[in-house]
Amino acid sequence: MRALMILPMAMALGGCFSQLLDAKPMHFTCGPRLEYHMQTFQPSPLFKQLQRDAGFDEGTIDALAGPVGASLDDGDGKDDAIIGALRAAAARHSAKAIGTGPKTLMLSGGGSWGAFGAGFLRDKGIRDWAVVTGISTGSLQSLFVAAGDYDRMVREYGITRQEDLALTNSLFGAVRKGSEYDLAPLRRKLMDYLLPATGELPFERMMKPGSPELFIGMVEARSGDMKVVAVSAMVRQVYSGTAPPDRAKVAALAECVAGVALASSSIPVRLSPVQIDQRTYFDGGVRSSVFDAAVARRQDIASKSLGAPPELYVIRNGPTIVFRDAKEEKRGRETDRYAVDAKPHVLRVGMRGYSTIVNQSELMSIAALRLSYPRGQIFVMTADGFNNAAVNPVPCGPRPGEVFNAKFMDCLIRWGSHKAKAPSLPWIELDQLLLENR
Repeated sequence: MRALMILPMAMALGGCFSQLLDAKPMHFTCGPRLEYHMQTFQPSPLFKQLQRDAGFDEGTIDALAGPVGASLDDGDGKDDAIIGALRAAAARHSAKAIGTGPKTLMLSGGGSWGAFGAGFLRDKGIRDWAVVTGISTGSLQSLFVAAGDYDRMVREYGITRQEDLALTNSLFGAVRKGSEYDLAPLRRKLMDYLLPATGELPFERMMKPGSPELFIGMVEARSGDMKVVAVSAMVRQVYSGTAPPDRAKVAALAECVAGVALASSSIPVRLSPVQIDQRTYFDGGVRSSVFDAAVARRQDIASKSLGAPPELYVIRNGPTIVFRDAKEEKRGRETDRYAVDAKPHVLRVGMRGYSTIVNQSELMSIAALRLSYPRGQIFVMTADGFNNAAVNPVPCGPRPGEVFNAKFMDCLIRWGSHKAKAPSLPWIELDQLLLENR
């Protein structure tokens, strides 16, 4: 009887609670330019094989049709955006460096760990990227790399307080707004960068000869598909006339590009949800920490005419391990037991499980590159070792309750800079696979 009384009360409360859960996303407008320059990221042949029997109400999706190993074009013989960009880059590159392949830079997600990549990229000195792809914090970095603004990138990651990038919502605010943190400050900083009141615009620098082709990945919420946005092509369309575009056109472009970058960075529940033209998108890292195997295969196709295989470089904006849990504290003193063992409540166990899942996904995204690109060169740099005592004498790390910690990010910038300059800390070159004909 008591259960029968509780049920309608719970249903009534559920109705009220669902109204509270109406999120307040950040809205951006792109219009037709986004659809024109956005493509669905195609699954690898292995994914296609695994999904062979998948049926959908709308019928068989084109991406799943066809035999394993089918061509990567869009079905009518035309290159997709990335293949086209790589073919052009390969041709330019071969003219100036016979026997070497074009370089693709892949920037991973990682939130505040992006400070490591900023410090590393500024001081490593490599500038001849043919293609740059970005996911999450890597999408923000990619804007600076495409414009050649390495010093500015480090300055933007060198915050003085968390509020420079994000505002903390209260518990009620998190429920009402749909996220733990509000990225309004980051949106303002990004717009200030893309559309400064004076001086040369980053879009103008992206159009200079030799600038890399830029692609950003995000996930469309309603379909779950990874979407790849050809940002450089979008910029070229606006700057295609003989006269410079007017301020209104550049402002519209800046809003669209900012929306794409912030959508790619929108960790579900944690950071502000993003809608572009009333369609919801979120962090591309939900699908892949970097643009995975398909990019390697595209690069291989694009550079068949070269005398050497292409080179892939991956910045892992974060560690490669799951850090040990904190020790239990009693009366302000640390004990010998780990907290997750002493008090395995749902939040602590859930967060440990989440961090382990994320770590596995990030490593698999990078490892998957090798599966479909077995013999080419793949170089990886990670933030591992960031608490090296010679570089960061005072141990630093993520601070519970903050998504962006200024001291931690400063440590990461220093460590990235050190890794870039230290000959004893070279890129990790992934072993090539030995394939036998059977």
